[in-house]
Amino acid sequence: MDPDMVSSTGWPTSSFAYQINVVSGWDAYNAARICRAHVLATNELVTIRCLNAEVLTSSEQRLQDEVRAAVLSRQLAHPNIYQPFVHFVTADDPAELWTVGPYTPQGSLRDLLDTTFPNGCDEVLTATVLHEVLQALVHLHKLGIVHNRINAESVVITEALRVCITNFQYSRDIHFDGDGSGKLFDCPTDHSILPWLAPEVISQAAHGYMTKADIYGLGVLALEMLNGDQPYAGLELPQMLLYKIQGIKVGVAPTKNVSRHMKVFLSQCLNVDPDLRPSASDLLRHPLFRQVRRVRATVDRYMPRTTRPVISIPEDAFHFGLPLEEPDLPDTFERHAFPQLFQGGLTVYQGESTHEHTCVCGSVGSGDQGTSGREE
Repeated sequence: MDPDMVSSTGWPTSSFAYQINVVSGWDAYNAARICRAHVLATNELVTIRCLNAEVLTSSEQRLQDEVRAAVLSRQLAHPNIYQPFVHFVTADDPAELWTVGPYTPQGSLRDLLDTTFPNGCDEVLTATVLHEVLQALVHLHKLGIVHNRINAESVVITEALRVCITNFQYSRDIHFDGDGSGKLFDCPTDHSILPWLAPEVISQAAHGYMTKADIYGLGVLALEMLNGDQPYAGLELPQMLLYKIQGIKVGVAPTKNVSRHMKVFLSQCLNVDPDLRPSASDLLRHPLFRQVRRVRATVDRYMPRTTRPVISIPEDAFHFGLPLEEPDLPDTFERHAFPQLFQGGLTVYQGESTHEHTCVCGSVGSGDQGTSGREE
């Protein structure tokens, strides 16, 4: 494989180095495909998020959100935070921003609810997932980061049965995005995540919001898992917003039997007053989680059995993991077509094979510069 087409972490930065096996879903915008794929050179299974780069160039805010997500996901080293292997822009027409990460055979937690638990999960599985998500939130909140999108679409379960949070597009850093008082005041503009946003985020009150906005989202996630459906489903947007701001809570479906501990947990997380919500660290000691013992064993017990795809590659089809003859690249593709993508600490690598490729790799900061490619 051409060394100029490999990131400093050893992952290929060319779409020709991967084989997409199946498109397993789409993101909330329907602009990014979520694909299960494998690396041609090693047969290693991966998950790839393929986002049409035209979406980024048409929206400055969306571009900033994606750059933020790429940088944060690489910087936040924690077992319960999904960390992609590499980010790069393909030389396809149209170009796409690819995010290659660990294999997630079940997709997101939302996918799992739709396919396996349409009527909701039981309390033990719900508590197990919440316990893992809380550990990630403790780490984020210690750093002053608010995730702002705690829902089932932002939770994945890796092949190693590790529960991880992802989707950092709407995350905010209190130290850099706040007003200097330790509070945040901006609200994500994506209406699809409004059911999970805390009342203080939606109302844009003068006192702003802090990390406990994520605790409210965690409570809504618990309801989403228990009921199997999106919270506030069936309500018109104005009515839903009124419910939230006035503190009118939605509850567990009448057919669900939950413990007293779960009811208290939900009541605490969904309190309209953020000062009365527990912190993520406090919630880790909640009596609800006494039933959570061996987390991985519990998750494994509930996961549907999947068969790893059998990958067969003709021996003469590839050379060092790349096609012998790469497809012709469009004449309109320019190396500097997406200069905005290279901001925010992302390192740029340029291919120097038959065709030049512009790649954004997931290296962050000066300590992770690529040695095989030239810096822009």
